[in-house]
Amino acid sequence: MYQSDIFSIQGLLYGGGLKVLSSQLIGVMVCGITAITLAFITFWLIRFFVGLRVREQTEINGLDNIEHGISAYINL
Repeated sequence: MYQSDIFSIQGLLYGGGLKVLSSQLIGVMVCGITAITLAFITFWLIRFFVGLRVREQTEINGLDNIEHGISAYINL
């Protein structure tokens, strides 16, 4: 049977040193940078094509009234 070297790698707590931890930190950083970049691009495209804000009058009237037909704040 073929045994891969991946099962022989020891982590930080088992005497493996910082090699595994540093590669995991690099992976976390790459995932974080990718997520932030894709979120920025997505919001930029939404803002460019559709817009992220509602009209001023809709904001003054309240989004609850416009979206649901009821007021969230009865005393106002």
